[in-house]
Amino acid sequence: FEEIGKIEGCEITKNRVNEFLAADGAVKLDEVESELQRLYQTFLKSKENNESLMNEKNQAVEESEVIAAALKILGEGSGAETSQGLSQPILDEDALGGRRLGYVAGVVPRIDEMRFSRALWRASRGNTFTQFSTIKEKVVDPKTGQVLEKSVFVIYFQGAVGSMKDKVLKVCTAFGVNLYAWPSSSEQARARDSFLKKQLEEKNRALEAFQRHMCTEAEELVAPAPWNLSGNSKIEDW
Repeated sequence: FEEIGKIEGCEITKNRVNEFLAADGAVKLDEVESELQRLYQTFLKSKENNESLMNEKNQAVEESEVIAAALKILGEGSGAETSQGLSQPILDEDALGGRRLGYVAGVVPRIDEMRFSRALWRASRGNTFTQFSTIKEKVVDPKTGQVLEKSVFVIYFQGAVGSMKDKVLKVCTAFGVNLYAWPSSSEQARARDSFLKKQLEEKNRALEAFQRHMCTEAEELVAPAPWNLSGNSKIEDW
């Protein structure tokens, strides 16, 4: 009842007692039990598939925001990377003692920005730099389903691998932030952006198909039974 009530345009007809009593004997309990079991399994499987699709869609939305931020930093031009792009390290390898600049990117609730930044600073003893980019619209968190104001972050540190990256990842885990791969060049960012746009289109089409399927099933249940067209909804009589 609760799930059907959430579907737009589906209203369960109730309290038509006289019509229900008049049709007494028209319903075979074995058939009702079998049909209810089939519908339950159908709704359960559809709901699980829908939750999986929604989770994948929300992940794609967040990652697309990370890629959008990367394109702004790396530059969207099709030519060679600018000297300020991330493909050109902030410090060259000589200045870093022959070690590459590492980075970790993801999405964090805006309310946690300052705490997250301070925790990274303390854990690394001041050897990280975190850049935030506000996401203009609220997004749905893939883990919790909550609609939140969030920001994209990218953390820079010395050494692409090693203890410093481990410290950064521990802080990220403690805050439960969602991590996404940071592109190494604007070309890679554009390719990923194109892929994510296609993926979002596919997820939206699949979700729309799910909604149509659920509406079709629900409309049959809220309609009167064939043996009692002036009575309650079929699901109510069952």
